[in-house]
Amino acid sequence: MLDTTKLNQVLNEMDLFKLDLLGLCETRWPGQGDKLNKNGSSILFSGKGEHEDRLNGVAIIISKNARKSLLEWKPISDRILTVRIKSSVRPITIKSHGHLLINRRKTKLITSQ
Repeated sequence: MLDTTKLNQVLNEMDLFKLDLLGLCETRWPGQGDKLNKNGSSILFSGKGEHEDRLNGVAIIISKNARKSLLEWKPISDRILTVRIKSSVRPITIKSHGHLLINRRKTKLITSQ
């Protein structure tokens, strides 16, 4: 997801399908932060530290409209990010998480010993 061409493609698809929120995993962006796009949407992201491997990473893209309802967001780790949004009934918590990939060869070696 470091490639801006891919990001632009995702943003175009969000517009096409009229999505206000989209969770992403394996973004591979370092650090944690909030990026504003040309179309007014924001990317809330959480990844590994600046000097670590560029692996994992999660993000939530939130449209300009939905951004008005954003109460808070928390980057918990490079695999978990939460967003709280105000709704007409009660606040909603949305979680974006990346799957834990297990090296099967290592697991097999550990369990067979």
